[in-house]
Formats: sequence, structure tokens, C-alpha cells
Amino acid sequence: MMRHDPVATKHITVLPVWIRAFHLSLHGLLILITVASSTAWGQSVDNRLSSLVQVDEISPEVNSKLERLQRHLQEQRWVEAVDLAQKVMEENGDHLKLIDSKQLFHHYIPVSQYCSGLLIRYSRTAPELLERYRLRTDPLARRIYRGAIASRDSASLERLVDRFFLSSLTDDALLLLGDWAFEDGRTDRARRFWERLARETRDGKGQPAWIGLSDDLQPGWEDEWRRESIPFVPGWHYPQPSVAAADIWARLVWASIVEGQFLRARRELQILAAFYPQVEGRLAGRTVPLARKLQEILDASPTENRKSFSVGWPTFSGHVNRNGLASHGTDLLGGPVWSIEIPEKRVDTKPPRLGESQQLLVHFPIVVGQTVFLHQHGNLRALDLRTGRATFGALHVGDEHDPQTVGMMVRMPDHDSGQDTIGYDRFTATAEGSRIALRSGLRVTYENADSLTRLPSDMRCKLVVLDLSRQGRLVSGFPRIPADPIWTFDGVPILDGSRLYVAMRQVDDVRPRLSVACFEVPGARLLWRQFVAASGTVGGGQWSEITHTLLTLADDQIIVNTNLGAVAALRCHDGQLDWLVKYPRSDYPVLDPDRTDEHFQRDLVPCLVANGLAYTMPTDSRRIFALDSATGWLQWAAAEDSATDAKYLLGVAEGHLFVSGDTLYWFDATNGRKRAQFPPPYKHALGFARNAPRGFGRGVLAGDKVLWTSRDNLYVFHQGKLDTVNNVTTPLFAQAPISLRQRGATGGNLVAVDEMLLIAGPDALYAFRRHEQ
Repeated sequence: MMRHDPVATKHITVLPVWIRAFHLSLHGLLILITVASSTAWGQSVDNRLSSLVQVDEISPEVNSKLERLQRHLQEQRWVEAVDLAQKVMEENGDHLKLIDSKQLFHHYIPVSQYCSGLLIRYSRTAPELLERYRLRTDPLARRIYRGAIASRDSASLERLVDRFFLSSLTDDALLLLGDWAFEDGRTDRARRFWERLARETRDGKGQPAWIGLSDDLQPGWEDEWRRESIPFVPGWHYPQPSVAAADIWARLVWASIVEGQFLRARRELQILAAFYPQVEGRLAGRTVPLARKLQEILDASPTENRKSFSVGWPTFSGHVNRNGLASHGTDLLGGPVWSIEIPEKRVDTKPPRLGESQQLLVHFPIVVGQTVFLHQHGNLRALDLRTGRATFGALHVGDEHDPQTVGMMVRMPDHDSGQDTIGYDRFTATAEGSRIALRSGLRVTYENADSLTRLPSDMRCKLVVLDLSRQGRLVSGFPRIPADPIWTFDGVPILDGSRLYVAMRQVDDVRPRLSVACFEVPGARLLWRQFVAASGTVGGGQWSEITHTLLTLADDQIIVNTNLGAVAALRCHDGQLDWLVKYPRSDYPVLDPDRTDEHFQRDLVPCLVANGLAYTMPTDSRRIFALDSATGWLQWAAAEDSATDAKYLLGVAEGHLFVSGDTLYWFDATNGRKRAQFPPPYKHALGFARNAPRGFGRGVLAGDKVLWTSRDNLYVFHQGKLDTVNNVTTPLFAQAPISLRQRGATGGNLVAVDEMLLIAGPDALYAFRRHEQ
């Protein structure tokens, strides 16, 4: 039963194995006590996370229809095949079909794409199949195409691609969609359309060309590449496009140059120069040999990729693609320029449980312009970046002399369940333009359904959107609570123009169901909500849970790491799933004393998208892995247990994926191999001491450096410089460690904006001025 008195949530930590084992050995016990167990003494307990992950998979009846479709195709019954394919696509096209299982990863695509893939496969030896299909679909596709061209309506063109992918108009539609996106500066979106027109953009392993090719290619590689460039995802590449392949490759190379991705541009130019060396085309208004002209441009370009620095720090990790990169400046000038206390809202005076820290790092501030926004238990502080003084004075309701209210811009009711809860509070916000959004109210995201339905509406979870141009007044339609009390908002939303995207959880008696929803801003009207996955959790349905599912926005895609056994990509305009991948989940509890379950303590782990890859580090998995963001195809999976202590994906730079937790890791961004770490490796097992120093908080990438703190020091490393001695590779310090303790501060979550470095510690926010050495 939920209690609604204002008592702080008592958080139950998911304890690492070595802590549990040590604690039990003190008492001479051989019984592991887990947070999910309420079974009577002497009964057997099985709290392993379920490998059963429910997704919107096709029913056995639809699967039988697909089997019948294949028989029609095998028997060359083209009329029946086209009829059945169209019927299945119209009635069940949005549902998911499993197409591949490898390394315990299961890849799903929409049924409509799967059906198109079947027709494409058989049409290679039977062109009359496509002719039959196009007789049916081309008249309607042509009307849609002409109307979309007349009004420059990209949404209509996308519907054409979805509904009639094999029509004779689709290649022109894909080309136009890519060109329009490129003109609008949305290069990732443009690439996704163009790549569907050139088969060689992926090799037989599903790797993009810039990953699959190398700088030291052997003679004859061209033939091998063409042999391997077979369709790896059914229905992804358009068959026999009328658009010249050289034109597509020239566009891809040019887009990479414009983005400053010169390494990728050089790899793509290898394809263009090898396969289409003499082809001419228009570039910058002139007709030129494409390969030669692009080579001249690249020769005059830098050898290293150009970095795109974040403007401010408007959301968790600095960017909605979760790959924020701060500008240069690493050395601290003296002590803090200003600091402000962050009193912990905790009336419970009992000592923490074993493994529970009294000093949790729960605050992740954002910066918009010259204002720092600090979300704390539903309240939002607005502070001047350089002075720490309160801003938005007209709405200032706090007391300058009261550390609990200084800079308070707005106060929102905030509630917790008052009962034992798995998970921690995490406070952040997100901003775009003049708007800022956060989640407030009840922080529990999974609770007994009866308790939730009895909860008064003013105490339920809610979305808050404020207009900074109107002195922080609420945007029309907000705060917004879920229409049904069994729904909760699971994490801080993302703002994108007139739309807001947020993860939502639905409570049932078996397992939580996670969906992604889109709301209109202003107005808060629900535009769509798409179910993604449902599965069991550590709480086993017996404990309340606090979770934080943050979404990732990559141009026209929302990518979500559910932490429920699945990762998925959804289209922004209608919520349809582009792909879904199930990954191998970990057992809980871990009974092997030589293994750790520290990864269950992760919570803010959205996917990180960079260079067309979606890097993923789920709470419920021992693996870090990368997926092709366009197709969902698995690119690599790091060795199991290679970084189980990791808590945060920091970013991709200098060819490395940076991951931090107790340790700071350098992974090769293209293949997942661990290149280096600090401190050096140690054994995660009973009886082995941890290495020092131990990480404390989320680090940040700044210029060509990576910044990371322990509780007492700030460490600054080169991003791309590693040293190898006796086959051991170690990172290089960019400067000597900086003592935070001597400066009256502590480590914590880092935010770097302009010349300022913010450190959100467990009980204070510190602001330092920094400069380049």
C-alpha cells in the first residue's frame, strides 16, 4: 500500500556480489539475500531476470501467411504472391518479424519491410514479379509522388516509400527525400535515404563502408567487396534503382566532407574512385569528374575529423544524440568561482544500508545561454553561469540566505511513495530554444496498479514545460499528467520544435511495459504512443522502482534503450518502429563470486549515436555493443564483463568510445576492442582490492581531452594519445592531477561550457574557471 505522507524514499541498492559475499561471510551465512525476494524462509527462490522479452511480434497466424507467401513465390505464383503480400503489409505491416539471431542478439524489422525483401529476392531471377507488383501500385504511387513534389511534402513521400517500396517511383522519392534533408542541414537523415539506393554502402556483414574498408587495401578488393555487398537486411536496399550509383556515392562523400567526417569521406571515396572513376556529375554548379574533384577537395582538407562542439549544455550528456563535446580549456584557475549547497531532501535519519552511499550523485545540471538550471526534487533553480546569482528575479521565490531555496525559479509538487524502493532519484532537465522541460511529481515509475489508481492527480507524475522567454511561465497544456493512472513518465523528455518525446511505463500485474510517446507543444496533445518492450525487472513485481529511461534523438529517429532486454529505433513523425534488437540479459542475483553485478546500478544510460552507430550499455546486460542506427544491424559487441563497473557513455572522439564508472575506458569505436583504461585492470572478485583512484561521477569530453574525477581529484587525459609498452597500452595524462580537495571541492558530475567547469557533487554545485594550458 502506498503512503502519501512526505517521507523520503528509502532506496534499496542492488548490491555488488563482492559486497554481498563479504557481508554474508561475516555472519557465516551461505544464503544470499536479494532485494527481489519476499519468499518465506526455506522456500526456493528464483529471481533471475526473465529472458522472455515481449515485443510487438507477429502472431502465429500472420507468420503462417508469410510462410504461404514464400510458397507462392517458390512456385512462381506471382498473382497470388502479390495479392497476399499487399494484404499482409496493409493489415500487419507495422508489426515485427524476427530476421536474424547471432551472439544471442535478435534482430526484428517491420513486416512490410520483410515482405518487400521477399519480393526483391525472387524478382532477381523473375523480373515479371516486380512488373506485376508495379501494375498494381504505380498508379497510386504516382499520384502521391506528384502531389508531394508540388507541395514539397516530405511526409507524403515517406508514406509512399513505406506503402509502395517496390514501386517504380520509390527510387526518385528516396533521392528527393535525401536531397531535401541535406538542404535542411540534416545530413544523417539524408544519408539514410541515399544509402538505400546504393547496394555497396554495406558489406556482407552489414558494416558501413567506412568501417568495412581499411587504408591498406589489397589488390582485387573491389571484386571481393562487390561479392560481399549482398542484401543483409531484407527490404533495405531498393532493387535496381534508375538513379546512377556514382551520383549516390558522390552525395555520400560530399555529405561526409560537409560534416567534417574526413575519415569516412576518404573510405567512401575509395568506392567511388574504384567503381566509377570516370563518371562526371554536377558539383557546386559545375560538371566535373566526380571522383577526381572530390579527391582534390579531400586533399585540401584536414586529416583529422572536425569536431562539432555543443552549444551550451542543454540536456543530459550535452546533446540530444547523447554525444556532447565541450569546447577546449582544461586547467582550473584557483578555487571555485562560486558554489551553492544542494541540501539532500532526506528526513530519514537511519544509517544507510550496506552498499548504500550517504553521498549519492543525483544532480545533472544543464546550461542554456548563460544560465545554469539545476533540477532538485521537482524544483528548478536558475543561476548565472559566471556568478552563481539567482536569475529570473521576477519569479524568484527563494531566500538568498537559504541554501535550500536560493535561485529557485519555480516550485513544483514532488512526491515519493514513502516505501522501500529499488533505484535512485536522478535529477536533470532538457531545453531547446526558449523552452525547458522536466519530469516532476511522483518519482516511482513502477508500482502496484491499485495504489497508483488511488493516487490523487496532483500527486501523480507529470511533465512540466516552461517558457524562458516569458520569465519561466508554464507552456499551455502543462503540467501534463498521464490520462490513465497506470501510466507513468519514465525519465526526462526530449524537446524538438513543436514536439516532445518521452518514455512511458505502464504498470500491469506481471511486468512493466515501456512505450515511447509524442506530445504536441504547446497544448500537450498526445500525437502517438508506441509500445516497445515488456519484461521482468530486478524488483520482480514485488518492489516499487525508480527508473530513468532517457531517449536519444538522431535527426528523424528516436532510439531507446529500454533496459528491459531491447533497443529500438522509432520514426519521429509517426512513432513506427524502424527496427528492434533484443540483447542478452544478465542473471540476477549473480551466484558466481568471480563475477560482479555492478552494471545493475546503472540508470542514466541512453544510447549514444555517433557516425551512424548507436552505442548501447544497458543496465541489464554485461555487454557494451554498437548497432547500425539506420538498420539496427549489430556491428560489434565488446567482450562480456569488459566494463561491468561502467556507469556512463561519455562520447565518441578520436576514434574512441569513452566509458566511465569506477574506471575510465577507451574502446575502439569501430570494433569494440578495449584499448586502454585508468586505473589499470584489477580482478573484480572476492578477496581482491579495488584499484585506486576510483571514479566519482560522470566525466566529460572537452576539446581533445577527457576530464574525469575521483572524489578528491580531477584527471585530464588526451583523447587520442595512448602509450604502449611491453604490449600494455595506457592512456596519457595531459597534465598532472588537479586536487579538488585542496580547492575546497569534491568530484562529481561534470559540465563544461565556455570557460566554466561545473562539478555537481553530492551536496554542492561548484563552478570553476578553466583555461587551456
